[in-house]
Amino acid sequence: MVILILAKLCGQDTAYGIADWAQQRGSYLGEILRLTYKRWPHHSTYRRIMETCFDQEEFERLMREFLSQPAQTRQSVVIAIDGKTVRGTISQNDPFGLHLLTA
Repeated sequence: MVILILAKLCGQDTAYGIADWAQQRGSYLGEILRLTYKRWPHHSTYRRIMETCFDQEEFERLMREFLSQPAQTRQSVVIAIDGKTVRGTISQNDPFGLHLLTA
């Protein structure tokens, strides 16, 4: 269920998408969740879970409600950072050139 919920949070809406998402991140998910799968579940397994274990409309409603809430973080300022190498500053003596960083 955790894998299914994480895949849904990442925008996967179909059983094929969920299975592919989980398989692509298999080593990372296995390490984080302490799973020892030799093979990740097939898309039909995710389909059976979605059909029998919970009401998908209710799940979608809960997800929309959860995602519409503002983030509960203490950080109130987000700073975007961008860096560039100044054109014409790369030479044989300085192969990296002059860099500008903007925030």
